[in-house]
Amino acid sequence: MKFDVDEMVKVPIWIQFPKLPWEFWSPTMLGRMASLSGKPMFTDQCTNDMSRLSYARVLVEMEVLKEFPHEVILEDEFGEQFVQRVVYEWRPPVCSKCRIMGHTDAGSKVIRKEQKEWVQKKADSDVFIVEKVVRSVNDKSNKAAVSSDVVSKESAGESSKTNVSPQPEASPIGDKGKGKTIVTRQQMNQSKVEIMPSGRLELLETKGSRESIFPQIGENVLETRVTRNNTGKIWKKMGLKGWKLINNNDVYEIGRIWVMYNEEKIKVLKTMICEQMIHCMIDRNGERIYSTFIYGENDGMNRRRLWENIQSVAQKTIPWVVLSDFNVILRNDDRIGGNLANATDCEEFQNCVDDTNLLELRWSGHHFTWTNNQQGEDMIWRKIDRVFVSVRWIHVIESEEKVLNPGLSDHSPLIVVFIEPVCHSFKPFNFFYMWTECDEFLEIVRKNDSGPCEGYKMYRVVSKLKRLKADLKLLNKVKFSNITTKVQNTKKLLEDIQSNIQKDPFNVILMDEEHDVFNHYKCLLRWEENFYKQKSRFQRIEPGNLKTSFFHKPLRQKTAINRIN
Repeated sequence: MKFDVDEMVKVPIWIQFPKLPWEFWSPTMLGRMASLSGKPMFTDQCTNDMSRLSYARVLVEMEVLKEFPHEVILEDEFGEQFVQRVVYEWRPPVCSKCRIMGHTDAGSKVIRKEQKEWVQKKADSDVFIVEKVVRSVNDKSNKAAVSSDVVSKESAGESSKTNVSPQPEASPIGDKGKGKTIVTRQQMNQSKVEIMPSGRLELLETKGSRESIFPQIGENVLETRVTRNNTGKIWKKMGLKGWKLINNNDVYEIGRIWVMYNEEKIKVLKTMICEQMIHCMIDRNGERIYSTFIYGENDGMNRRRLWENIQSVAQKTIPWVVLSDFNVILRNDDRIGGNLANATDCEEFQNCVDDTNLLELRWSGHHFTWTNNQQGEDMIWRKIDRVFVSVRWIHVIESEEKVLNPGLSDHSPLIVVFIEPVCHSFKPFNFFYMWTECDEFLEIVRKNDSGPCEGYKMYRVVSKLKRLKADLKLLNKVKFSNITTKVQNTKKLLEDIQSNIQKDPFNVILMDEEHDVFNHYKCLLRWEENFYKQKSRFQRIEPGNLKTSFFHKPLRQKTAINRIN
């Protein structure tokens, strides 16, 4: 089978409808909206279940050569119209000149004609303005390249001209016409002219010529890089009294990670330092915790060393937090714009989280933590900064993650807030299905239903339910409280009886006792299974699942997320 990209005219593309009102989430409405872009195929699972209401997501088969609409006008049930934004997760590169997919206009091989226009200023001036607009064939930026032609005063009327092409491309200077570059005679004398291998002349900049001839280039610091030799100087200038610094300049020349802490409040002991992480033991008010600070590599192959290092320092018995910039998303929903998520990178990240038994800490604030600070179709959002904690951390420490505004940076700061435990005197009433298997349950319901109560019908119903709630709480306290402890004690009692039977096989009393305890133990196991099934909302629990970390891990995570402080 021959596959040619040039012959492709239709591709499947995921589109999003951000902040779509809930009344438009039906399959019919989503199909009508998506049909304006192409042929709707299907929605994702979160859209179908309405479990993620921030945006609806539909897969649409679109023609790449047609227009991609970015807005849809909708009308609600009251006749009011509003504009719904349409976001494309990916757009294939299409050349508008070749009319094929695979490259943009910048890589087009279509040759465009060169247009020249010579303009000469008055002869009594030492400044000559020459305009030459050339549309290059291989121009990557798909913009007109402007080059300057310098003509001497004596040879202005002759046909021979010397082409001088500043590198990089010159831009308009002063208040002259667009596309014109001004070169004075003094600047010509300060510059040197050299014949390049291509046969054209190029103006080589000399001292003082860059500011006058070439466009001024802004000096923007994208990321801070502090070398090993400058670490002490920079740290001294920060003037943080009582603070200490741990970095990885010893293993990486331009230290990628800085960990700063106040030694008067906590004590930090570094245990492992490598290029992509710093692993520390922190003594917080006499309580030990482990913290791993991450700055992952951009390359997926190099990040594999990071996953191996995280697994080597994994903690189970001591609270452990892993946080910062992993430089990779966990799933495709953690991105807007740009390329699709690399399935291999996401799978390796997820495997590392599963192997180390980590849970993502409950967070508040923004979902995306990094942006390329572009606008329109070039805008890219990613969630590459995260905070993971161990199961022990959730049991011992009350905390949450806060994602702040990025400010002038491209990353959003992450803060882990430690919350003081709060004693809850009031516990909400929950009805457990295991109560219905008790013999006293129906008798309690009949007693409360037949009791005297006066008033309106709805008032009588509410009053009876209040009386029933008190009796059910008492029933739960007497027969079902500490169900797991009762299961363990009954199991131990059954094992002791069975051991005694082995010593005295013909003891009828022990056999009868074993039969009663055995049935009671089976009943307790059934009650315990129903209890945890209702608490975890797992509909399919196989025998033995209650003893595995797979079952208890989402239960603890759900409890931590739903807790309100």
